[in-house]
Amino acid sequence: MIDLKPHPELTEVVRSMGIPVLEGDGTREASLLAANVQKAKAIQLCTQNDMANLQMAFKARSLNPEIQVVVRIFDDDFAQNLQKQFGFQAMSATGMAAPVFAAAAAGVEMTGPLSVEGESISMARIRIEAGSALIGHTVAEVEESCRLSVVVLIRESKRDVHPAGDLRLAERDVLAVLGGPHELNLFVQKLC
Repeated sequence: MIDLKPHPELTEVVRSMGIPVLEGDGTREASLLAANVQKAKAIQLCTQNDMANLQMAFKARSLNPEIQVVVRIFDDDFAQNLQKQFGFQAMSATGMAAPVFAAAAAGVEMTGPLSVEGESISMARIRIEAGSALIGHTVAEVEESCRLSVVVLIRESKRDVHPAGDLRLAERDVLAVLGGPHELNLFVQKLC
């Protein structure tokens, strides 16, 4: 970990996990070389400063053309363009946070995003309450209309992993669904 002004408590935690902490400016090539970026498989850049993150990303890639770059960027559109143009795994703070806020407002529990092959996915848990727009729809209809996967359905304490597509949803069903930020937003909107 490279940090310009490492916080002592964070430094202690990071070092306890066996991760070295270097005090320095990650935008400087010397700091990246000291962190052995030229031999690293991946680099994660997550400061609050998008310009610094980009400077480090391009310097790391110039020192190691094969390095996987994961970069935090504030703007969702800009993050998507970075992925397309440079192959960086760009994660937008707004894009990752929006589904969580929408889910919380609808009473849906959601995991933080996980990146799989550059795609951000999360799992959400919902209990179908009386009056929900999901009641009476089939699992297949929900999966198709929201472009997500229903991975678990719990009904009357019985767990059904990957339930059949023709199964109709009912009040008090509990669903675990897997999808990207946009798909989970569609799902949450259908609940309201």
